[in-house]
Amino acid sequence: MAYLVFSAKGQELGKRPLAGPMVIGRSPECDISVRDILLSRRHCQLEPTPEGWVIADLGSKNGTFVFGQTVSRHVLRDGDMVQLGQTQVTFRAGKMSGAAADPKQPIGVRRPTDPWEALSGTVSGFDFAKSHRIDVQRTARKTPRPLSSFPKPQPNPADPAAYAKDDLYSMLTDIAVSSWDSVYDDASRQMVKRRMPRPVIHPNASTAAVMTPQREVLHKTTQDLLKKTDQRVRRQRLGGFFSRLLRGVASASQWLWLLGTLPRKS
Repeated sequence: MAYLVFSAKGQELGKRPLAGPMVIGRSPECDISVRDILLSRRHCQLEPTPEGWVIADLGSKNGTFVFGQTVSRHVLRDGDMVQLGQTQVTFRAGKMSGAAADPKQPIGVRRPTDPWEALSGTVSGFDFAKSHRIDVQRTARKTPRPLSSFPKPQPNPADPAAYAKDDLYSMLTDIAVSSWDSVYDDASRQMVKRRMPRPVIHPNASTAAVMTPQREVLHKTTQDLLKKTDQRVRRQRLGGFFSRLLRGVASASQWLWLLGTLPRKS
């Protein structure tokens, strides 16, 4: 009977037996759910074949690796090391030793519930007072503390494959030194421009059935404002017409007066 051993950062997280086709991913709906932010919701699938157990990548973002090599489909052998994000999976073809993990619970390290718990294993969570046992009788005498009890700095994890594929660091540099328009134009991933929705008014639609008292008041007020606006526009147009007519009459009167003052030849 084959089974899988899950581990991360040298710590075993649990074991799961393989009884049939199983999907591994970050989603709780997967057969084996793993708490790993670098995993896709449906990352890979294991299924039995005449050749043996086969692992197939389901188009994950960060890929599936066997002994450091990216694979899309691979026949597993006893002892194969599969890397899924930050989680390491070891395939075993023999009988499982020890108890299996609860299939209803996701595999992985539980997230800390508060900031103090998150800092407990780091230098920021180091308590100097508790790390040294001070002799009350002679305060100058301190019991030496072994170096193994001090916090150990951990190396940074390797960058996911998607960072290099999407050219993340170049994009961050462009963001720091360029405008947003140039960043979008030079990005390796094409940005999808969505069109803004436009309101559609159906002229034949009847609103009487959904008319409420508030809408009736609003509708009546709008109609009154439109009528007053139309009347004001008509008065302005009529006033402009009479003003132009009076200016024309005044201009004609001036010309007639000028013509009357000219001397006539006998």
